[in-house]
Amino acid sequence: MAARGRSGLIVVIAVLILAGGLFLWIRHKTPGISEREYATQLLAEFLKTAAKPKSVLVIGNPFTDLPNHSSQAKEFERAGIAGLKNGFGATIPVKVAHPAINPSVLADPTSVHIDSKSSTPLSFVIESSAFDDVLDSVRAALNARNIVKPGIDWISWGPGDMAFDIERHSNSPFKTIEDVHKYVIDQLKGYDVRLPDS
Repeated sequence: MAARGRSGLIVVIAVLILAGGLFLWIRHKTPGISEREYATQLLAEFLKTAAKPKSVLVIGNPFTDLPNHSSQAKEFERAGIAGLKNGFGATIPVKVAHPAINPSVLADPTSVHIDSKSSTPLSFVIESSAFDDVLDSVRAALNARNIVKPGIDWISWGPGDMAFDIERHSNSPFKTIEDVHKYVIDQLKGYDVRLPDS
């Protein structure tokens, strides 16, 4: 009886191992991608409840815009964004922005020193005005709170570009650059972030 019970247990374990192997074999092409999508979906579902955003601005990997960049990296980012969109749902718009890469990084990636202790390694490879450019639109100003993350201690925008964007959006809630400035200051109350003088 003990031998039969042990044999049955071995059969069950063997079946479970085969089932697990089959599952992994089916998913073997994109396990990291599907896990990324699931992880970002869970993150978005948490933020949807905890932060209650009206819209979301995602700062994406700028290297995925390069034509010769790894297709796997592009798929990885697409999966992450898909997960965020699924998690936030249809009622919360998700916008993706890619900061501009410093041309010297593209010319010679080894010429840039990245501090291994930095929590914001992206800041070493993008243009110094990259986040200014991301903010140079009415929609980005409306998402100012979503841009401010650990490591970002200063944001600004070009008044000419912002004025042009206000004119371009006829339904903009802002009529002047001063309106934008007041709104962003209000959104970032309590954040340790420097803003340009109005």
